[in-house]
Amino acid sequence: MTSWLGSVMQLIGAGLGFYLFYVFFLQGRHSKDFRAVINTRNGRLVSEKISTATTFVRRSTGLLNHAGLPRDEALFLSPARRIHTCGMRFPIDLVFVERHGHIVRLFERLEPTRTQVVHDGGRRACAVLELAAGRIEELDLREGDQLQFLPVSEG
Repeated sequence: MTSWLGSVMQLIGAGLGFYLFYVFFLQGRHSKDFRAVINTRNGRLVSEKISTATTFVRRSTGLLNHAGLPRDEALFLSPARRIHTCGMRFPIDLVFVERHGHIVRLFERLEPTRTQVVHDGGRRACAVLELAAGRIEELDLREGDQLQFLPVSEG
């Protein structure tokens, strides 16, 4: 009985180890990258230089190792409903979107080194688009706007 229980515990341990490896390093790796994001309300190009962060490690580091975010670039984090700027060196704009691309919450010029977590306020966000500070105003983004995420062409 002891050897049987030991074998079961080894299998559980191996499964848990794989699961944790998947969650921290592989989850989301096969999601599509985007070549552009467009606001369908006004037709404005939000960004055509989008980095994606879909693994736990990539979402956790986000823009922490960057000196700044160029105005024409964006970081797309998914899944994400909460963001912090602790350890960052520059302000950013945050665009929380739900699964169909509708904007559910906006934060402008969020200061760096905030320890407070910013979240979607229970508004069904599944992802966050991080933009250079001031871009929400420049692009006339509004809650309720729908963003179209154009995938990178395959082939």
